[in-house]
Amino acid sequence: MKKTLVTLLTFISFALANAQETDSKLLKNGFGVESFIGAATTDYSGGDIGVGIKLANYWYFGGTEKWKGGLKSTWFRGATYFGSDVLTIQASVLNVGFANVFEFKPNIGLEVNLNLGYNVVIGVYDGYYDDYYNDYYSNDFTGGGILFNPEIKFRYNVFAIGLDFAFTKVTEYSEEEYFNGSYYEYYKRDTPFTAINFTFGAKF
Repeated sequence: MKKTLVTLLTFISFALANAQETDSKLLKNGFGVESFIGAATTDYSGGDIGVGIKLANYWYFGGTEKWKGGLKSTWFRGATYFGSDVLTIQASVLNVGFANVFEFKPNIGLEVNLNLGYNVVIGVYDGYYDDYYNDYYSNDFTGGGILFNPEIKFRYNVFAIGLDFAFTKVTEYSEEEYFNGSYYEYYKRDTPFTAINFTFGAKF
């Protein structure tokens, strides 16, 4: 009877352990919702503080019991950064990338991803002071370009905290610029955009 009980408990423990690995929320596909707080820099502003949100799906289809690789589709990523005299908005839709998750213990692990896609950066400001010309640009900045968005997150169950980085070089859409009292047509301006954010969210 004692041997039977020990055998039964061993079998149950083994079954529960396997079920726990199989049911790991880290290694499952899912829908993620994240918020982030951080700072952004462009050529017309620096160190602006802002907040944002990201909505994405994860699809894992390769790897081992402790690591899964796959794809991440970011349906929307948007942020607003506030400066002393500027408001910078960054937004992107339908970005795709690579997803990786490592499980160190049941439902405890690390996530490393890279998202790529088109994004838009809008700068709304009162005036941009140019030291060389000693004058102001009057037009707001609106441009688009390719976004590189690596991220690393610590995961516990469905929850995650980590760091989100954004790098992009956007080209201004406007073909006319008012500067120094005159209008200049076919004006093109490239602006680098860099941001680092602290993220927190969940995958369901």
